[in-house]
Amino acid sequence: MTGLFALAIDQSMDRQIEYEHTQIGWLIVVLTLVIEGILLMVMVTVSRSISFQTPVPYVFLLLLLLIAMFGTLKVQVTAQNLQIAFGIGLIRKSFAISEIREVQKVRNKWWYGWGIRAGLFRGFNWLFNVSGLDAVQIRMSNGHIYRIGTDDVDRLYDALSKRILSARSGPGRAN
Repeated sequence: MTGLFALAIDQSMDRQIEYEHTQIGWLIVVLTLVIEGILLMVMVTVSRSISFQTPVPYVFLLLLLLIAMFGTLKVQVTAQNLQIAFGIGLIRKSFAISEIREVQKVRNKWWYGWGIRAGLFRGFNWLFNVSGLDAVQIRMSNGHIYRIGTDDVDRLYDALSKRILSARSGPGRAN
């Protein structure tokens, strides 16, 4: 793999990827591109009166940055880690498999939203999501609970369950 994702997520030979999936937040991407198109038409139509002293070009650039930063969510499971990365990989998080105590499939309420959300009063600590309502919830050994939104909930759940069982069984026992 080349590009920024290769820099964002460790893919060294000793960390074989057992699960990998990238979900595209189509609604976020399409709506943002529609707004970008409208802004572009405004800038072209009245280009003589729009300069960098008005907010239109800055809003245009900000929306492009938002698509790059939050348009996708990549999830990887290796023998040692669960890794997630939004967009081009500047925003990412890694969870040690050995610290995950429990994994379960959950369905988020629509008002939980997309992106990165603190859910302190919703029964979890953090939500990472780009689209949809399905998620895998992990409970860490320190008691923190995270939800990772995905459109591939069964495969992610199976990969994490297998890794957690293997980690608890000890090296070389279960694969």
